[in-house]
Amino acid sequence: MSRDKSGIPGGQAEGIASGKWTRLLGLICGVLFAVDLLVEKHGHHAWENLPGAYGLFALIACFLLVVIASLLRRAVARDEDYYD
Repeated sequence: MSRDKSGIPGGQAEGIASGKWTRLLGLICGVLFAVDLLVEKHGHHAWENLPGAYGLFALIACFLLVVIASLLRRAVARDEDYYD
């Protein structure tokens, strides 16, 4: 029975973070970006007609969600011995 380098069977090396899945995801993203260059767009705003505009918008939105969540966690976090 083979084991990954971490010593945990079924660990991260065998999961979604393995290299083949990362390459496959990158290939899919690249193909979708290439298709986006070929499709004629009819956006309401000028920025919607830029190539990859919605992907960039999603990336910025996810980044902002992480930043806002970390700030909110600091605002509502309790001390370690709060319930003692």
